[in-house]
Amino acid sequence: MVTIKNWFQLMRWKNLLFLAYIVTTIFYGVVTPYLSQYNLTLSNDIVLYLLLMGSTVFIAAGGYIINDYFDTKIDEINRPTKVIVGRDVTRAQAGLAFQILLGLGVLCGLSIALLLRDITIGLIYIVISGILWFYSSSYKRQLLIGNVMIALCGFMTPFMIGYVVNTQLISTYSPYIYATPIITDIYLWTAGFGLFSFLFTLLREIVKDIDDIQGDREMECHTLPIVWGIGTTKPVDVLESLTKVQRETFNRITIHRLLTMSVGEFPFRAEVDPDANLGLALGLTQEEVDAIVPISKMRTLVEERTGATAANKFFKLNPYVADIPDTFSKDINGVKLLVMGTVDVGGSGCVCPEHVMLKRRTSNNQIEANESARFYLC
Repeated sequence: MVTIKNWFQLMRWKNLLFLAYIVTTIFYGVVTPYLSQYNLTLSNDIVLYLLLMGSTVFIAAGGYIINDYFDTKIDEINRPTKVIVGRDVTRAQAGLAFQILLGLGVLCGLSIALLLRDITIGLIYIVISGILWFYSSSYKRQLLIGNVMIALCGFMTPFMIGYVVNTQLISTYSPYIYATPIITDIYLWTAGFGLFSFLFTLLREIVKDIDDIQGDREMECHTLPIVWGIGTTKPVDVLESLTKVQRETFNRITIHRLLTMSVGEFPFRAEVDPDANLGLALGLTQEEVDAIVPISKMRTLVEERTGATAANKFFKLNPYVADIPDTFSKDINGVKLLVMGTVDVGGSGCVCPEHVMLKRRTSNNQIEANESARFYLC
């Protein structure tokens, strides 16, 4: 008997949540804060967001189902305990679910096209749906074609947000919008996210082909590891592992940048993350970030203000710190950046007095009432 759990597994619910996160982050974390800097708003922004979310999630869910539909025999060889289609879910049920989900996704895309009166948007969603069908049924078994097609879909997920938003802006503010860099900047932002998604998805697809080589060979597929050999393709696996590390750093810097943009009118930032990268988000080079002296390295200042020394482990909880931002921060285009720093190696002590100083500076009795929000802790 088919259960809800079977359907969620078949639709890769974790991947769908991640896609929803991407759409939400780019729409409300990148585009909306950027437009607010120009005092611009999107009409029907909630409707556009929900339709973008629906089209992305529904089409992706349908794509996952049809992929398993056509890969049943391969999966029985590569991962026999995880096969759902043909066991827990019949092929007829899977096919019907694919049609319903894909139809809902295309309907959301066509609704966006109708709302913005742009037929290109509707055609794009129809083409993406066709790509997922042909990828699962045929192209994924051919050399690199399937990998590139699914990577292209990864690119379109963030890029379509920029395309839809720009279409709305042009419709609302044309021709004045062309006198600003807004259209270009939004395309650059979303295309940048899309390019990263394209490259990571392409690498991931090639690595999956390496993992599935046994079943693919039995079904006479012509994937990269089969045609070129695992020895030639294996470096891609290493590259993908490195890309995961780069993606984590990229995400951290991106989040810092988004939060910085969203509170861009406040002049102070305090970087308390041991893996400091807020300076990079604010536009500094790595060399400039490394040149900043963190509070944890200002031993003379810390001893003077808190009384903490190597011989004295007791220190003041209310040191004088009112002059810290103006005197010891790094000025970046009007933004004053303070860096907390951390210990050099494990077991070499703590930075408790330094944390006390920073916390003291952010307390209400040390900052004027109208400045209480001017510190940004990340």
